[in-house]
Amino acid sequence: ALEMGGKSPFIVLEDAKITDDLIDNAMNSAFWNGGQNCSANMRQIVHKKVKDEFLDKVIKKVKKLKVGDPLDLKSNMGSMISKGHLQTVDGYIQKGIDEGAKLLSGGVSSKSQKGFYAKPTLFDGLKENMTIAQEEIFGPVLCAIDFENEDEALQIANDTHYGLNAMIWSNDLNKVHKLAKRIKSGKVLINSLSDGDMSLPHGGYKQSGSGRDKSLEALGQYTQTKLTLIEVK
Repeated sequence: ALEMGGKSPFIVLEDAKITDDLIDNAMNSAFWNGGQNCSANMRQIVHKKVKDEFLDKVIKKVKKLKVGDPLDLKSNMGSMISKGHLQTVDGYIQKGIDEGAKLLSGGVSSKSQKGFYAKPTLFDGLKENMTIAQEEIFGPVLCAIDFENEDEALQIANDTHYGLNAMIWSNDLNKVHKLAKRIKSGKVLINSLSDGDMSLPHGGYKQSGSGRDKSLEALGQYTQTKLTLIEVK
């Protein structure tokens, strides 16, 4: 079994209420553990009619994040795992700027700082062909891209080599069921960041890997089936 990361979508439909709960989940899905999370939802696909409200609330909270020693209770986000990984994350942020994404907050880290601290970064104006829209960054970078209808949202969500984790925010269960069925992802979460307990499977489609962790499906990976067939005459 292999779990090989993702480029997971966070879809906000037109009817979704842009509540504090939704914004907190949007933040946590991208910035938890400094974005060093295989299931991180850094592609946030938001309907045009609610995107301005969404981004206005996100940017206010991003600017309040305190990055520092994780043993300091005042810190909201710790460091990258190594100097090399910080350089990788900074490289993706710079590539996003170079390819035309609109930087709203954050940016490349300071070379004079002590430690390997990446800046919580927020981009708008993401295009599907941009590097930061296609490759796993594994760092604190939230990228917003807008859409006009559910078919367009689905096309954007599936336009990746990965398929690990997806989220949909909506009050319309009919739309949610239709979208969830068509998203090419091993897991789809609705109006929540929680992915359940050990009884529910975790794993992906496409280049996000094969097999499943947790649940009875995971136990099947450690068993071998044997057939003994006897013909009685």
